[in-house]
Amino acid sequence: MAVFALVLSLICFIPGAGVLAVIMGIFSLLNIRSSRGRLGGTGLAATGLVIGLIVSLIWVAISAGLIMTVKTLEERALKPMGQAMSAVESGDIQALNKQFKAPAGKVLDAQAVADFRQEYTASLGSFTGMPDGWMEIAKSYSEFGPAMQNLQGINNVLPFPGLFVNNKALVLGEIDPTATGSNALDFKNIGLLLSDGTEFWLMDFVNDAPLAPPSDSGEPQGDPASGEGG
Repeated sequence: MAVFALVLSLICFIPGAGVLAVIMGIFSLLNIRSSRGRLGGTGLAATGLVIGLIVSLIWVAISAGLIMTVKTLEERALKPMGQAMSAVESGDIQALNKQFKAPAGKVLDAQAVADFRQEYTASLGSFTGMPDGWMEIAKSYSEFGPAMQNLQGINNVLPFPGLFVNNKALVLGEIDPTATGSNALDFKNIGLLLSDGTEFWLMDFVNDAPLAPPSDSGEPQGDPASGEGG
């Protein structure tokens, strides 16, 4: 049993192995002590117990960090996204403006919202909400693997699965990177990405990703008139 405790502590990368190592280590030490010298392995049991405790504490810290991250993401992004789409669905400009800050020079009006809603409902139907629970969210992401390649190289866009009457789509929130002092992320545009790669945006979307520098082949450029190299 002491050997098992040590082995379990050494495979602690498996969730729960550290806890099992602690349990096995405690039972091993109790059995060794009650055997009055007939059983050995105190060092192995103690080592497994200590390593198991350390690993278990690390896993607890990691789990707590993940839970805090998920809650923060829910409050700062997922919930505002759902509220913004609900406001689009109902045409509530006042509620939408609480989650959405139009860029300078652009105005968010009722007609723009109505046009956006009409555009996506033709393909998806009405918006019904966001997936309930992170397992459902992860499952929804897996359905958009190929379509999410459209987002490569796009800056400041967060995608979240959204539920509609006829299908699912990724709700895209374009974040204002200059905004500060807010508990929720400030979105300056909102869009939808369908599984076939089709995109709908409330306002014209411009990808502000930096352009790749021109390639330098290292070959001298010749005179195009003479056809000779430099």
